[in-house]
Amino acid sequence: MIISVVGAVSGVGTTVIAANIAVVLTNNGYNVLLVEMSGGTDIQNELSISPEKLITKADIVNRHNKQIFITEYGLSVLPGSDHGTIEDMSVIQEEIKKIAYSYDYIILDTGNLKLPMANESFADIVMLVTEPSRRCLIKNGHLNAQQVLIINKVSPKAVYHPRDIARCYKTDNKYFEIVEDVASVKKSMQQHQPIALCGKKFGEGIENIISTVLTKKKSGIQPMDQLKQSILLATGDEDLHEAISTSISCLPVIAVNRKTLLELASSIEPDMILFSGNLPGDIDILEVATQIGQISDKILFISNMQADDITLARIKELGIEALSGEISIGAILKTVCSRLSITGNTTNQDEHEHYSPVDVEEEDEDTESAFTKIVRSGTEMAGKITDKLSSVNLPNLPKNRLARKHNVRVDNLIAVVSPVTAGKTFVSINLATTLALNGYSVALIDADMRNQSVYTWLALDADSLTEALKDDDPLSFAYKNPMIPNLHVFSSDPYTPAPVNIKSLANLIGNLKEEVDIIIVDTYRNLTEPVTKKIIDMASNVIMVADQDFCHLVKIQKEFDLLESSLDFNNFTLIVNQMVSSKELEISDAEKAAGLQAEGLVQKKSKEVLESIKSGIPVALFCPDVKMAFYDFWIKHEKMLALA
Repeated sequence: MIISVVGAVSGVGTTVIAANIAVVLTNNGYNVLLVEMSGGTDIQNELSISPEKLITKADIVNRHNKQIFITEYGLSVLPGSDHGTIEDMSVIQEEIKKIAYSYDYIILDTGNLKLPMANESFADIVMLVTEPSRRCLIKNGHLNAQQVLIINKVSPKAVYHPRDIARCYKTDNKYFEIVEDVASVKKSMQQHQPIALCGKKFGEGIENIISTVLTKKKSGIQPMDQLKQSILLATGDEDLHEAISTSISCLPVIAVNRKTLLELASSIEPDMILFSGNLPGDIDILEVATQIGQISDKILFISNMQADDITLARIKELGIEALSGEISIGAILKTVCSRLSITGNTTNQDEHEHYSPVDVEEEDEDTESAFTKIVRSGTEMAGKITDKLSSVNLPNLPKNRLARKHNVRVDNLIAVVSPVTAGKTFVSINLATTLALNGYSVALIDADMRNQSVYTWLALDADSLTEALKDDDPLSFAYKNPMIPNLHVFSSDPYTPAPVNIKSLANLIGNLKEEVDIIIVDTYRNLTEPVTKKIIDMASNVIMVADQDFCHLVKIQKEFDLLESSLDFNNFTLIVNQMVSSKELEISDAEKAAGLQAEGLVQKKSKEVLESIKSGIPVALFCPDVKMAFYDFWIKHEKMLALA
């Protein structure tokens, strides 16, 4: 979704609004790119980005990866400069479309209405920023359905009431107010942080814009994950889960056992449920089928049972669709797409009859596919058996007690995880650097395919991951910093990410485990994503990264409560990052949220972090405090492992 923020006139706070909307969206878990479209250095000033770390001219048409700057809180920024402006909007439009898929939101700081690009907007939403002053009383002003009016700098001392400005644009009461908050602006300047992170009133105004527009523009600005249909995958087949997650536009949620399946089905009410008798757990599969049948009407049971199996017949009696016998993954994908009517666009389903569920019995026998014949014959046989069994009192079936399939753990594998933007990549890079400086041979793998933050943070200029995934000698492709010869980095260009999947990553880890002392993997934020889940299962140690942000702690607690039965928290370790000294912010809050005792404490080092990103050098290489924090963590961690 592309949002253009434009000012009625200059100086009304267009950049302030654009930057802080981007910051709040990022803090809410979205992947956001903020683009300076009007030239100048307003964005970097607003976000306190040092000019030394930026290129001399922002040019999205001739961009390369080093032009995209990543802030310490995860916001991607393409800043402007005083050396030139961007005016060829037709070219810019095409370029932004090329990278739009990589972001949930692209926020354009477009300048004011006098600039050419402001009147040639191709955005999905246009936010017009004004203020309660005479210069914003533009004659014959009006807004169309695509535009949203924001009145900034609202104050009791203002000459005009916001309502006067709204009437000028013929919107009556349909506008948003941002209160002038001088104290927050001063605090922002002192702490070198965006205003939305420093002022409650200002932040609430930005949150109100986001939440209201999200509600009003459901088909446009709604988060990508909420637009997708959710599928609860509970088959115990990792290959099938991966195939569905990567091949179908859906929001996959994975249950690792029968108890978790029932809990997730009840809590998230998915659009579709796939389950199998191979799913581990002590609960009888018929009891599972009965309970989820009361929650969803789109359930598919995958089974290798014969069509005359009593359990399969019972499940069919419950009205649950079943695929049995030798069924290929492709056939399952076809069935899932058919049942969800996934067409690749938002057009009404009735206009796409060829995607509606297919009744296999109506197909001509000469033209039906092999898959359809299998399903048809199985259905006919099951139907006959069901008819025969309908008048017979069947005995209670014994419960299936299948042991959970245990993953083989890699003794020297460490997974770094966090469901929030608490500095996961910072911890991965600087822990790896500290260990390498202390004589360990360390491999750092960037498995966050959405962001590839390691590549950007270390200012890499070559893909070291793609070939390493294919070769039996991955160390020959690793990036090495001459100052840290023991550190081997595997990452790829964010614009052409490496084709990482469960098998290729497991193979890479297998090739590295005998070659290096320690393997550290920076994972994706979604802990249920198949690749991330596999890394967590393989790792002998999982480092959970948290900070003291209250909203982050609430999200961590909810996430861990949901995953309590599917993760082995005995392998988890907590690091509290970006610590600040405050009576209101206690370390114990992070420990309570994660349910873990903090073994690592890392002080907030904003200046050093900015310098690190600017130079592409890990903070631990030039900041003794950070290096010592990770060294202390490792010593303490090794002692805990020894006691265990």
